[in-house]
Amino acid sequence: MFTFTLVLVSSAISVIVGIPVGILMSKSSIAEAIIKPVLDFMQTMPASFI
Repeated sequence: MFTFTLVLVSSAISVIVGIPVGILMSKSSIAEAIIKPVLDFMQTMPASFI
């Protein structure tokens, strides 16, 4: 039950943060230039570092 709750909460937080960031990146080229390298770095980061 703990794992299920953890997955639900983390998914909700991801959606709450991800949608506004995605909208911001689509509207502002400056925000995209700042956020995109961070996302590229996080994509290649192994899970053991998070």
